[in-house]
Amino acid sequence: MSLEGPGLAVFDNKLYCIHRGHGDGHQYLYWSYYNGSTWTADQPTGNHESAAGPAVISYRDKHSNTYGDERDEEELLVVHRGYGEVR
Repeated sequence: MSLEGPGLAVFDNKLYCIHRGHGDGHQYLYWSYYNGSTWTADQPTGNHESAAGPAVISYRDKHSNTYGDERDEEELLVVHRGYGEVR
């Protein structure tokens, strides 16, 4: 059970969940997604810790790539409080 609520966003027709770790004092972030029938197992996001519950959004960014072509790029953006303890 996470200490705080998760961040949820739909991306690529899947529901993504970003949350703090399980148990008291565990601040590392994990992610999983729901494909419409099952949830994937939690995966660590690396060494990312958060002192509060994360937020996540899906967005489309139109920008020029290295060849000068314009293209749409869809991404997930995760925002969290970073390192530290807030309890």
